[in-house]
Amino acid sequence: MAMVAVLLDATDHWCCGQVRRVGDEVSMSVHNCEGIVIEERHDVDADLGCRTIGGDIVAMVWRPIVFRVEHGLNIRDGYGVATPISSTEDDVPDDSPWAFEFMLETNDRIPDPHSKFSPSPAG
Repeated sequence: MAMVAVLLDATDHWCCGQVRRVGDEVSMSVHNCEGIVIEERHDVDADLGCRTIGGDIVAMVWRPIVFRVEHGLNIRDGYGVATPISSTEDDVPDDSPWAFEFMLETNDRIPDPHSKFSPSPAG
């Protein structure tokens, strides 16, 4: 078994997401953007190299999204300090943009990393 952190934007969950809890057995479509494994719930883009993986959620946290301003635009710069939660139904700590991070125990192969600017072929 391998342990992998999987990110999911809160807005993707709220618009079309199922409730997830620590201990759930799940199946999700993921891609690997420059070493960050991201769950895709909308348009699963073959150009991103999305793959379905399954496993057990062993932990989850909320992570605030950190932005930087560049040429007047807010650019996502990463994620802040985690707040442990037990369910995607738990209250959001504040009104800023957040993402879920699931710690997934899996036997499935994680997709190879791709660049934000030049996706790898589907595999």
